[in-house]
Amino acid sequence: MIKLINFLILLCIMGEVKITLTTLFELLKREKDREDLQKLDESFFDDVISYLASKKALLKDDSDTFSSETEKLRLQIQNILKIVKELYDRREKKIINIAINHSKTGSEIVDSSLFLNKEKVFFDEVLNILLKYRGEILLPIYSTKASSKKIVIEEKSQEQEEQEEQEEQEEQEEQEEHVEKDAEDNVHEETETIDFKVTFTDNIPKFIGENMNILGPFGKGDVALLPKNVAELLISTGKAEKT
Repeated sequence: MIKLINFLILLCIMGEVKITLTTLFELLKREKDREDLQKLDESFFDDVISYLASKKALLKDDSDTFSSETEKLRLQIQNILKIVKELYDRREKKIINIAINHSKTGSEIVDSSLFLNKEKVFFDEVLNILLKYRGEILLPIYSTKASSKKIVIEEKSQEQEEQEEQEEQEEQEEQEEHVEKDAEDNVHEETETIDFKVTFTDNIPKFIGENMNILGPFGKGDVALLPKNVAELLISTGKAEKT
């Protein structure tokens, strides 16, 4: 046991062992706290394997005797595995999201220096799959839509174009006729409602005018402004005179 511990200490001094439980916690925290993919040493996962091997060797060497150190080693190994898995899952999700965004935008800007070598291969394969199925599923839909518009335009004959022009001209003439008729109706309506000043030559009781308005009563000699039609009717019957 002592010889193995001394051997591990020697490895640490020589710089062969780069991973500790503390550094794993720090790396995971950094990956969780930041949106972008975080830089790792290229040998990170190999170093994790070596670190785990050293812990398991210590556990095996001490497996014959039950002690608090043995349980501590087992707990450390469990924590290492849990941290590394969460770290990997988070990096995997970030890499996939980068690939998705890249496939949508077609941007050439990808900081591949943040990928480990195997992660770069993973990114390229995911991106190729996304582009492949985007091209096979989505692109034909847009291509068909564009082609349909082109076919409709090309199929229009000269006769159809002339017919459309004629229909547009007839529609415009019809609109102009409506405008002229509306103008004439307005003039006629204004003429109909012009007030006439009359003097009554006889007593007239209340009566209802054209617009359902109550007019009168009027006495002989009274002067009033009346609608043209009403005034003309009273004048023609001798009940009033134009003033």
